[in-house]
Amino acid sequence: MKLQEALPECTINWDEWEDPNDKAPPLAVAPFNAKQAKQHQQAWADYLGVPVEKNVDLGKGIKIEMVLIPPGEFLMGSSDAERARWLKEATDAGDDWSIGRIPAEGPQHRVQITKPFYLAIHEVTQEQHQQITGANPSYFSSSGEGKDEVAGQRTNRHPVEDISWFDAIDFCNTLSASEQLQPSYTISGNSVMQVPGNGFRLPSEAEWEYACRAGSTGMFFFGEESKLGNYAWYMSNSKAKTHPVGEKQPNGFGAYDMHGNISEWCWDQFDKNYFKQFSGEDDVLDPLGPPTGSIRVRRGGAWRHQARHCRAALRHDNAPNIRVNYQGIRLAMTVEAANAQASTADPHRRAAEEVLRLGGSVRVWSPGAKSVARIEDLPRGRFALQSVGFVEKRELTVDSLEFLSTVEFLESANFPSTHISDESLRHLGRVTNLQQINLSYSQVTDAGVRHLSNLISLTDLTLGGNPGVTDASTDVIAGLEGLRRLRLNGMPITDAGLNALSDLPNLTALYLGHCEQISEIGLGHLQSLKFLQQLELHDTAIGDEAVAQIGQLKTLRFLDLRKTNVTESGAAQMEELLPMCAILHPSLEHKADRQAALWALENRGTVSAWGIGKLQTIPPTALAVQYIVFSGKTKPRTGSINLEGLHSIEGLRWPSLQEADQELAHIGKLTSLTQLDLGLSDVSAAGLKHLAPLSQLEILMLGHCIRLSDEALASLATLEQLRNLHLNSVPITDDGLSHLARRNSLRVLYLEGCKKISGQGMEHLSALPALRFLHVGNTAIDDAALLHLKRMKSLRILNIVGTNVSAAGAAQLQQALPGCVIFHESLNDVPWQSAAHPPADADRAAAEWVMSVGGSVYATSGNDQRTIINVQSKEMLPKERFKVFGVVFEDPMHAKEVTDNNVVNLKGLTGLNGLRLGHTEVTGRGISQLAPMPNIQEICMPHNFDEAELRSLSQLKGIKHVELWTPNYTNACIVHLNEIPGLEKLTLTNTAITDNGFHRLSARQLRAFRLEGNFELSDAAFEHLKNFPQLAEVTILGAPNVRILSDLGLAHLQDVKQLERLFLHNTKVTAAGVAALKQALPKCKVDWDGGVVGAWQPTVEQQSFFDAVAKLKPEEQIEAVRKQLKLANTDFDGKLKYKIQNGLVLELQFITDDVTDIWPVRALPHIQRFFCNGSAAGKGRLADLSPLQGIPILSLNCSNTRVADLSPLQRMQLGYLHCGNTQVADLSPLQEMPLKELFCPEAAARKNAPLLKKIKTLKTINSQPAAKFFTTK
Repeated sequence: MKLQEALPECTINWDEWEDPNDKAPPLAVAPFNAKQAKQHQQAWADYLGVPVEKNVDLGKGIKIEMVLIPPGEFLMGSSDAERARWLKEATDAGDDWSIGRIPAEGPQHRVQITKPFYLAIHEVTQEQHQQITGANPSYFSSSGEGKDEVAGQRTNRHPVEDISWFDAIDFCNTLSASEQLQPSYTISGNSVMQVPGNGFRLPSEAEWEYACRAGSTGMFFFGEESKLGNYAWYMSNSKAKTHPVGEKQPNGFGAYDMHGNISEWCWDQFDKNYFKQFSGEDDVLDPLGPPTGSIRVRRGGAWRHQARHCRAALRHDNAPNIRVNYQGIRLAMTVEAANAQASTADPHRRAAEEVLRLGGSVRVWSPGAKSVARIEDLPRGRFALQSVGFVEKRELTVDSLEFLSTVEFLESANFPSTHISDESLRHLGRVTNLQQINLSYSQVTDAGVRHLSNLISLTDLTLGGNPGVTDASTDVIAGLEGLRRLRLNGMPITDAGLNALSDLPNLTALYLGHCEQISEIGLGHLQSLKFLQQLELHDTAIGDEAVAQIGQLKTLRFLDLRKTNVTESGAAQMEELLPMCAILHPSLEHKADRQAALWALENRGTVSAWGIGKLQTIPPTALAVQYIVFSGKTKPRTGSINLEGLHSIEGLRWPSLQEADQELAHIGKLTSLTQLDLGLSDVSAAGLKHLAPLSQLEILMLGHCIRLSDEALASLATLEQLRNLHLNSVPITDDGLSHLARRNSLRVLYLEGCKKISGQGMEHLSALPALRFLHVGNTAIDDAALLHLKRMKSLRILNIVGTNVSAAGAAQLQQALPGCVIFHESLNDVPWQSAAHPPADADRAAAEWVMSVGGSVYATSGNDQRTIINVQSKEMLPKERFKVFGVVFEDPMHAKEVTDNNVVNLKGLTGLNGLRLGHTEVTGRGISQLAPMPNIQEICMPHNFDEAELRSLSQLKGIKHVELWTPNYTNACIVHLNEIPGLEKLTLTNTAITDNGFHRLSARQLRAFRLEGNFELSDAAFEHLKNFPQLAEVTILGAPNVRILSDLGLAHLQDVKQLERLFLHNTKVTAAGVAALKQALPKCKVDWDGGVVGAWQPTVEQQSFFDAVAKLKPEEQIEAVRKQLKLANTDFDGKLKYKIQNGLVLELQFITDDVTDIWPVRALPHIQRFFCNGSAAGKGRLADLSPLQGIPILSLNCSNTRVADLSPLQRMQLGYLHCGNTQVADLSPLQEMPLKELFCPEAAARKNAPLLKKIKTLKTINSQPAAKFFTTK
């Protein structure tokens, strides 16, 4: 452990190390009884921190109940004696079926189930299957072929049957997606692969038998066959049908119906000879069946089976595509998956588990660094994730790295030879603390690199082997000013790209091997790289003409010219120009490197050479030393003089160095060093002064150097690139820490065991701007240090274990530093959760992706999530949490980037209600991927969607509104629309649907219908609308040059008796036709080109808006109305004035030059003063005041608009009305109003003078006293 703590940058495998405090309970080794089974379950539940019983809520009161099955050991199959007995009985009974299967039960062999898992206590029921898939295929159901057998019974709790193995796999994946878990299976045609997902799955055959036996060793878990009727439905008691689950008694683990009711699919392929390979004495660990085969295993008896066919060991089988009415599903899931919801409260654990599930590895701090390759090896307490890696996982495609985006201290992400999608890098680009990324051969392109532009902490970037990364990315890379190492090997970078990269101010290493398009011109651009020490140009076309340009790079310490066109004379000239540089070229020899490597190997050291790697022997070719590491008891105590002359060495690890002050005189000449480990050496302050020339040193390890003093830290002042400093158990004091106060580059500082430092010393560290990691464990600091530690807002990991900081102090500190993972004894079992970046913020991640492809979102935000916002750019996203309810892709330039592959970025939007796919390239496959999102109610389909794939819409269980547009949609789509059970609104825009197709529409639950364009429809089509008994709203829109619907077609709507609202625009209807309709439907409001007729009624959507706004605070109400006004009037500038009094919005003002529809104003029911006038005569576009009906307005100004009808104002208690410069002619609606002031068109006032005289309260007309107005002309 001390070695790992001393070398946090090094990955060390601790295969032999085990945490003594992490003792797992013993395995449940059969035989054991039911009481002991429950004790095993509880012991493992306590150890794992999970419940014994777990419920999965499917909604509507339907749930899946699961129970923890502990790891254990049992004898699988039947013994020789048992098989002989069963064979004799089967032979005597003439049971050929059993005779053929009993041999497959042997030989009996010991199996160990090494991992706990959850198992459903019941078989999947019909109501559970219906809830998840929308279908019930069961034979024994009210709609199944066996309905007569179950007539008069509710079969919702009967097991679902008539299920094939493929159906079972699909159900597992669909349920996993519904619960937002990673599916356990990948499916391609008839090929199914089990993958390390965290979702629901089928049990393996071994898991099933182990769970069924529950510690028993006989043919049934309860004992003899005579008791079978108490535990199972089988041939003798089932009456040839299934029965509700759970009516019989459970086994020791709490699982029901294991021996009967229906037979249950397992994962394994079936081979009758499979058990024969297990005849040895060794335990078989977690068997998963044979690797190939065309038949799958079923286990457990069924309603149709004889008693002997229900035994625990009997192996049933069937083809995976066969459906029969006695086979179904019992679900399993891993404990890690079951605990996923708890673990995701901590984004570090969530991310680590996801990486490990996908086959990667992680390095964590817990405290102390630890490399982990399995989920079960993760620390039980809190930890911080420091690095993730997928090395050569060529079969892996990581489509989303969202789980990494909230990890505060992730330093390193490695994906060499692992396919990473460009979209997934969007999430990686949010991990702004990243220092190192390896994306070599990962198939990323320029589009992916663009997402890395915000990684300001990045020092090491590897992009080699990606032909899709071109010069277009160099501008992005050049913006990463902290980069020190850049690997572009084998990429199509040109001289122009090198010109862009010349702006990197801190670059020390540039790798351009196999970059075939670069020349001496591009290399000339590198002159501005003042710190460049390593340059790889092997396997390029560089020749002697580049010698002059490269020779100007005087800071170079290593240059690789192998397999270039540089000649022997060119290499010699290069060596003269760069005497301090190790140049790899076949004609050059580096004696100092060869001698140093030989000496190091002779002293049991490890030597790594540039372009070669770890050396076992000294090669005959030229070499340049890169690293030398000494470890173990046989390392040399002295001898650094042997390293003199090394120009390219980057790292030196030499702990326990003796006479270190003298030795450092030689080491200090190795100016190419970036890493130096001198732990446990006898170095003093005098010796450290020799390190002053090491200007590029980044990591310095001085742990346990007990001769160091405060003065020694002053010697580090010249090390401007120092980022990582280890001073564990060094006798420095608080005063010594003052020398670190100006080390602005310092990111990692170890002070563990420095007994002389106190809380006062923390003050010197509190202003370090880049400090991310601080270890002050086992020091004398106490709660007095909190004042200074709380100021360290840049910290991401803080270790205060073994200090005098109290539990209350640690809690206060964690609250003050929400972005920091703090380690203290009192916090070990407290999951960490960042307040600044809440875990699994799928809404934010999805919103950012939507806007990156030109889309926009509608969301609710604020503490009560009631403020409605429309966000069209990333910069507009609120800092607080928000919930996306609408997504729009209508930008034809960018929407084409939305495809089946990336539309899954929306799956985390649990509140998504509406989705407009416009010009996207999404197909039916993409729609199917959204099926687990039950809240989607409205969808606008893509313009070029294959209408044959519209069947995918039926998978969206909550869909109520579908919009189809463009002529791609023809009569063929109607059949698929009819399959949508909840369709309430249908919008058809410019489709090619004809009368014939329209008449086949049978969605009787339709409440709203909108036609826009659709010029293939004649008047006769509208007769069909009478067949929709719930139809309340119809919109018919033509075009100025092509009008649809005449009075003849309108007459058909007279039969739609429940119609409440009709919108007609650019139609052929006349006033006579509208009048006839109104006479037939007096309650229907008609809005047509000739004006508005009838009462204003809100649509379903509008009423939902009003209901939502009513719950908001006044300021939030104004904002909601403003947003909605902009949606209803796209040119509206959104400028409002308002007054709030006593918690109510009493006044609202806006100019209506670009406003035609004011319906959102009805959401403010207490308005007393409303100004909706135009800016000047003829400017206001408002014509319809009907939305104001019923609002208690006392003062109204609608002047300078197109208003002609004041009838919506009837029965208002208006005191003031200004409607000047309008088309108003009839003032009769003003009768009985308590009007005091009127300003209206002069002609209207004169015409209606007799009426106005009857309004006794009227004082002013058109700015004149009323009495004077009536007496003048």
